[in-house]
Amino acid sequence: ASSPKLIIKDTTNNCQYITYAQNSNAHLGTSSDHDLMIDTNNTTRITVKASGSVGIGTTSPSVELDVNGEGRFSRDLTVGGISTASSTTNFENVLRVKGKNNYSDGTTWFGDYGQILLHATGNMTNSSRRYLITNALSNNKFAIIRSVDASTDPVVNSTSNAINSGHA
Repeated sequence: ASSPKLIIKDTTNNCQYITYAQNSNAHLGTSSDHDLMIDTNNTTRITVKASGSVGIGTTSPSVELDVNGEGRFSRDLTVGGISTASSTTNFENVLRVKGKNNYSDGTTWFGDYGQILLHATGNMTNSSRRYLITNALSNNKFAIIRSVDASTDPVVNSTSNAINSGHA
């Protein structure tokens, strides 16, 4: 049996939007070499490039998944998972956190610094702490900083190259 299709075509540039059902799947997309844009409130929110790259909050994704804005994962986030049979090629899985001038006290400085804040809301002894892993201490020094208590984020102060809140 043939699949029912809806095709909308812009004859100016031969852009074709297509939607159809086939067996137990439903499809929407372009059947021409054009990007697919998903809009709400007359604004593009998701872009699927003809090359396959997906942008959320950007119309020009530069990698396979390019998100411009905040994200939240309520389950695991896995980085990597690449395996190879070759002993001459090594794949290193990397979680890269990079931000230009992103000191946690909101001030700016020269260079690229990354910070990860680990935050627990409680544990068995109710003595949970927050930990800041950073390379922004004293001009690119690596540090793990523990919060002073369970409800305060540790803070690196860029102007004095010191810790504003917490203990190294």
